[in-house]
Amino acid sequence: MRYVMLVAFLAPLATHAAAPPSADTRALRVGNARFAGALYGQLSKAEGNLCFSPFSISSALGMLSAGAKGETLAQLERAMHLPPQDKLHPAMKALREGLATRRDGIDLSVANAIWAQAGVPLRPAFTDLLKANHGAGLDMADFAQEPEVSRLMLNRWVSLHTRRKIHDLFPEGSIDPLTRLVLANAVYFKGDWSKKFDKAKTTKQTFHAPGGDVEVPTMTQYAPFAHGEAGAADVVELPFARGDLTLTIAVPKDGRKLADVERDFIDGKLLPALARLETTKVELSLPRFKASSALDLPAALKRMGVVDAFGPKADFSGIDGTKELELKRVFHKAVLEVNEEGGEGAAATGAVVGVRSLSRFKVDRPFLFVLRDRKSGTVLFVGRVIDPTK
Repeated sequence: MRYVMLVAFLAPLATHAAAPPSADTRALRVGNARFAGALYGQLSKAEGNLCFSPFSISSALGMLSAGAKGETLAQLERAMHLPPQDKLHPAMKALREGLATRRDGIDLSVANAIWAQAGVPLRPAFTDLLKANHGAGLDMADFAQEPEVSRLMLNRWVSLHTRRKIHDLFPEGSIDPLTRLVLANAVYFKGDWSKKFDKAKTTKQTFHAPGGDVEVPTMTQYAPFAHGEAGAADVVELPFARGDLTLTIAVPKDGRKLADVERDFIDGKLLPALARLETTKVELSLPRFKASSALDLPAALKRMGVVDAFGPKADFSGIDGTKELELKRVFHKAVLEVNEEGGEGAAATGAVVGVRSLSRFKVDRPFLFVLRDRKSGTVLFVGRVIDPTK
């Protein structure tokens, strides 16, 4: 069995019974795919397994974009390939409602939330838009007086909406007295295969990992699958119940490397090639696996061009009418587990917005002083203090 590594992702497919998506929703889907490739290009530079949900991240930052103005908004739109604001939010609503489903063999849920510092007024246009298009009702928290209590509350919400798959999205110290706003997204998925693997046929087989061969429990099934070549990869698609969702596995062809497959995905060449796959019977051998990642995204987002949002040039005046807010942190966690029954995954993204850190000037050592008239420049007093107690 030839494996180097796996590139796995969930690819939603259009159902035949559903109404065709609007042009705005199609544009959003295309933009999300481009954002997924660009972000993968940044995150894949680190070694080891990787798992993240571009949909969750774009959902959280899409909500944040509703309060961005000027170059701050322009950078978000360019990096995330977002349509204009008047089209973005209704399209995100349509996409979210189209994905969410709970039926035989499939459970896919999406939740959004926003918390603000109690007593800090937000613009109604901002909060109303998030509630109407993202289902994110406004809740209050006391970040200023009880940051740790607030952090635990946020993490409980994430755990609840990911069926306890994601814990401690917001790490200790991530919520402080300067926090004014937190936006969060949570995604949960559980799906049975349209044709399950027989556990009795799962055996330990060799997986050719970069660090050396390892023996892993490997599932086997002989059944019809969409498969074929896609650029540098041999690919196969495993449909979940009802066929609306698939898990695509892309393995480097002989003589090619995983980096070649990743490059095809980053450049937007891999996903379109899947439409050309043909369905035939395949003897599929697939390792059971569980992939998870905990990511802190500011560095990757800055490399993608989202710079102003994180510094003194940030303009989130659409949130509270001031230019005092900036994006502090963006946290993301994701996990996906695949076994004989199907797949189960969860992801959560949290964006922490706060007021700019106050400059501190602490006089705790000998100093010089000058008292002067600024208008004329006349120095009236000058001196120094070596020991204030003397």
